[in-house]
Amino acid sequence: MTALREESDIRIISDTIALKPYRNKGFIFIPQFGGQCRDMKLNGIFTFCLHPNTMSDGDFARAELFLSQNQSRFITFDAIEHIPVRPKTFIDHLLHLIYFFFRKLKGLIE
Repeated sequence: MTALREESDIRIISDTIALKPYRNKGFIFIPQFGGQCRDMKLNGIFTFCLHPNTMSDGDFARAELFLSQNQSRFITFDAIEHIPVRPKTFIDHLLHLIYFFFRKLKGLIE
């Protein structure tokens, strides 16, 4: 984070395990859920990480359909700076630990 703070204007990071965005050391962290667009059952602000280099034509079609059907639910990164963002909670820490525990366990099994 020191390099980002000193060498860039980046203050929003879209890659974390949490229920809602949180603020830490001058950065806003936004939860990122998976490599495909999907309806989120939780109320909050999330991002999806798509990898076009590994997506099929069907993946692109599903993403385009999702985006067109849900465009009213999207906001810009600039808008996030105007939304109250809390510090990371105990539950967020717990989710992070559980996620990486199971990810490590899966790696040991495979």
